[in-house]
Parts: sequence; C-alpha cells; structure tokens
Amino acid sequence: MVFFENLVRSPESEISRLLSHLGRSMDDLQLDLEKLKIPSLTARRTSSAVWTGADPVESWRSKVSDAQRRRALEILSLFGLDAIYTDAPLPRAEGVLEIMNAGRGAI
Repeated sequence: MVFFENLVRSPESEISRLLSHLGRSMDDLQLDLEKLKIPSLTARRTSSAVWTGADPVESWRSKVSDAQRRRALEILSLFGLDAIYTDAPLPRAEGVLEIMNAGRGAI
C-alpha cells in the first residue's frame, strides 16, 4: 500500500520499499530524487507547500476550518475510510487491513 503522504514526506524510503516489494532496487532505476523537489509546471502558485517549503502533508490545514475538517471526517466515515484517515496528518496503514478483514466477515 502506498500513500501520497508517505511519498511526499519520505520519497526515497517509500520508493525503496515499493521497489523492494517488486524485487527491484533503487540502483535499478537510477532515479534523481532531487528532481522530486522541483514543482511541476501545473503546480499552483498559491500552493504554499510547493513554493515556500511548508510541509505539504499538513499545510492545507490552515486553509480549512475545524468544521470543514470535521465534515470531511464524517464523509470519510460514510465510506468506511475513517479506519485509515483520522484527524492525524498521516494515514493509518493498519486501517487498510482492518477494512479488508472486516470485509471478509461480510462475505
């Protein structure tokens, strides 16, 4: 399982972990990880995380109200995703297994 937040925070270790799962290594790809720090041409200039170096995983929080975050969590719970996404900045990887195991009991 790969989460956007983990790729943003720790790209080298996350890509390495993914490649290991595929039986490959970082050396196989010859990636220039420094290029990951360059915003794409489509990145919004208003994105403080992109242009100021703010934490992209958490910088959005200052742009939404507490009520909006609570509502987002309510919506996530309607889809059963509250096991993965909480008010914490990073998703709960173990929540994926909880959802998968709960689904087995419903079959």
